[in-house]
This record gives sequence, C-alpha cells and structure tokens, in this order.
Amino acid sequence: MKANVKSGLFDQSISVVICGGGNAAHLLAGLVCESTVGSKLQMNDVSILDLYKDEAKRWSSTITLQSQDGEIVKESKLNRVSDNPSEVIPMDAPCVVILVVPSFAHEVYLRAIQPHLAEGSIIGAMPGYGSFDVLVRHVFESDNVKPISYCMFATDELPWACRISSYGKSVSLLGTKNIVNVAVYPETQETYVVGMLQGMFGEVPKVHITNFMSVTLSTYWHPIITYGFYRKLPLGDQPIEFDSPPLFYESIDEYTANSICAVSKEILSIKEALSSKYKSIELSAVVFVQDWMLNSYGSHIADKSSFQKMLNTNEAYQGLTHPTLVITSNDKKKVFVPDFHYRYLSEDVPFGQVVCRGIAELCGVPTPKLDEVIIWSQERLGKQYLTCINGTVCGTRDLMETRCPQRYGYTNIDDFILANGYNDQICYIKK
Repeated sequence: MKANVKSGLFDQSISVVICGGGNAAHLLAGLVCESTVGSKLQMNDVSILDLYKDEAKRWSSTITLQSQDGEIVKESKLNRVSDNPSEVIPMDAPCVVILVVPSFAHEVYLRAIQPHLAEGSIIGAMPGYGSFDVLVRHVFESDNVKPISYCMFATDELPWACRISSYGKSVSLLGTKNIVNVAVYPETQETYVVGMLQGMFGEVPKVHITNFMSVTLSTYWHPIITYGFYRKLPLGDQPIEFDSPPLFYESIDEYTANSICAVSKEILSIKEALSSKYKSIELSAVVFVQDWMLNSYGSHIADKSSFQKMLNTNEAYQGLTHPTLVITSNDKKKVFVPDFHYRYLSEDVPFGQVVCRGIAELCGVPTPKLDEVIIWSQERLGKQYLTCINGTVCGTRDLMETRCPQRYGYTNIDDFILANGYNDQICYIKK
C-alpha cells in the first residue's frame, strides 16, 4: 500500500476537516476559513469533527478570531460541525483532515475517520509528536482495514499560543512562533503540504521541513516544569491549595530551567547516537532547547540573559498558569488545587517523554534526568511507564497506553529505524 496524493488535489477546491474542540482547533478554524493556499487552492469548505461528549452542539457556525486585547481580527463561517465523521468527510473526493487534539485522542479519531476517507486524502496532526507516523501506519495499514493511499504530516509544535474566549464562537491569539517544523510522508508531497500549511498560517510562522524522528524527539517541557514547581511541596492526602492558579512559565526557577536543559542534552545524546549509527538520518531540527527558544520566540523575549529569564519574560507565555481544579476548602472558600491529570502530564509523559525514553533505551543512551521526571510524573498519574531510574519501559504495567517503540513490539533500534524509514527518509511501504 503506497501513500500518495492524487495529482489533481491541489488544482481544485478542497474540503478541510479540523478534528477537535480545544483552543488550537478554534484558532485553526478561524484561520483556515476562506484562506488561500498557493495560487490555485481555495479552502472554502471547512468543517469541524468534534467527538468529545456533546461539544459539537456548542459550536457556532461562525468563529471570531481576536487579538490578545480583544480586537476582532477576522470572522469566519464554518461549513458544518458534527460528531459524525460521515457528515463532514466527503467519501467521493480527497480531503485534508487535521487532528488538533491531545495525543491520547489521536487513535480514536484515526479509527473514526479511516472508513470514510477517499483515496489520496491528507491526514495531519498539530502537533504530531510521539511517533504519530507509527500510529497512523498501525491504524491504516493493519490487515482488517480497507487499504487506501494517503499522505500524512505532523508538526513538532502548535504554531501559536491561544485561548478560547467563548466556546465554539471566539478565540484569542496570544502569540505566534517564528518557525514550525513539519514532517511529511511521502517526501514527494513535501512541497504541496508545506504550501498548504503556509497558506493556512499566513506569513508566520515559517514552515520548515523536517522528518518524523525529529518531531518525535521535540516535546518534553511541560512535565519538567510541573515537576520543578511542585518538587518541594508536600503531595499527600491533603491537597495543595492556592488562592489563584500559579503562573506556569513566569514562576520557573533556576533549578527547573537547568532541568529542562539537562533533559535537552539527553535528547541530543539520542540524536548523536542515531546520527553516528545511521549516516543518512537527518536530525538537524533537534537542537538545544535554548537555541530552539531563540529561533521560535526571539523577538518576543524581553530578557535573554539566561534560559530561565527567557522563559520568564517571553510575552507569548505571559499569564499562562499551571493546570488547576477549583474546590471548596474546609473554611468554605473557593481555592485552586493542582490538576495532575491535565494534558501536561497525562499526554506529554506517555506520548512525549516515554517515547523519547523508549528510543533512548533501544539506542543504549542513559537519560537519568528524564527518568527522574518520568518517575515523579507517573506517581502523580497513578501509572507505571518506567520501572525505575536507569530502568526499562519493557514489561511496565501501562506500556500499551504509550506510543513508545516497545508498545509496537520493537526490541532493537535497527528494526525500528528500518520499518519507519527514518534512515533514508523513504517510508516503509506495506506489501
């Protein structure tokens, strides 16, 4: 089964289906409606597929895009919103389906849309870290599904920081990255997909080509910041209470910033191990975290004297808070307590850090600081993804809830690299 895009796809109007109901799905919907991609492609048919509970009913037919200060930038009309894939995906023509949902929901959406897709459709994830490509093959190329040709892509990050102003109606753009990296399969469709995404985004961020391994190794921050903030606070039966949600980036201390840098160096060690063993693997997009910060947000950072100060003074991060829940305290006041089951841990650990850890294990690269964060995080989640620091992911109780290579049965790095085409950039084609 070969992934491909029909040659006429980009010469005509095309349907775009945005999957999800979160902040970024709202923003993307507002951007894509009536946008022009290249000189020929008019994406004037934008629909929303929202499978979560009754969220689809809460969407309006019009999305308002606002600036950070509330000024209206654009109002866009949606074609349709539904929780039924058959109502938004055209079965008689290829379309673009973009998953803007947490990683744990990727497989649910992929299995929901797969029976409805036409030949030559494009499936993407924003972001699509954590071996999104391996998951797509797992779903689309199994023996019990109808084979179709397809193209897939994944970005390494969300291009923006944004927040819903009114659910299903309006969204505020808080900041835009300078650069977003995207991986495309097959590589023959890179020009088309990059042009499509650049048309959606506008002038910024600039879309740069990378590969899926680089995207997979890109996400590990949120759990480290969460660990750094709560590491000294007692975590027992009595919940930690705050009068207001604590600031996420602005409260980062030197220890936490150094911990992010330590994990970044461990990721670079994985990169070095892969690059030295597989000479044609292209991992230039995997860079030290401080360099990434400057490349992505340079003009938005007030103080560049240290990595900690960069995080504290990035205007795109201002006001963002640690995930919390509101409860009533013993003295009948409303207080805020940590929400450790928010996606910063529940998504970024099993679909980000543990994937990197699994690859490191296949490569024989030690990752003690990453291990420390995973162990702390899995205790908060009530999960087991790693046996201990310098231990193994193999045989852990919740391995199958992750997307690390070992979940799919890979036991050595050569098989993993070959099966997914990371060495020669030509993806594996199922016979």
